[in-house]
Amino acid sequence: MAKNRIKELRNSTNPKTTLKELSEKLREKGLSFTDSQLSQYEQGNRSPRNSEIWQALAEIFNVSVGYLLGNTDMPKDIIENYNYKQEINSFIKDLDESNYKNWDLIEKSIYLQCIQAISLLSVEERKFINEYLWALLEKRSSESN
Repeated sequence: MAKNRIKELRNSTNPKTTLKELSEKLREKGLSFTDSQLSQYEQGNRSPRNSEIWQALAEIFNVSVGYLLGNTDMPKDIIENYNYKQEINSFIKDLDESNYKNWDLIEKSIYLQCIQAISLLSVEERKFINEYLWALLEKRSSESN
């Protein structure tokens, strides 16, 4: 089983959240849990099979599911506080100044700016974005012909 951060996050709260308190919070979200099950999850002996469980735990600790699972070292709150509006405005300004002449540079810039954010998404979300980007590239290709 993959290492997760449930115990680490539970112990980092102030005051420390007990297994009983965490299972109560999950029950408030409509999920049925025992302290024993949570202990098994923390130790990596069992893993929630339902994505709702991971999502509920992530919401309780205010982190992304990817962070909770140990797939990324960037908690959700860092991403939420990032000033994307400023980055987007800067990118649009650069794009306007280039008059869209250097598409290779633009694509590389987009890729480098997005790769970190994309890595935090679920598999389904990444698949959707991949399909959308390919559709955009196909549209651009057909318009240039």
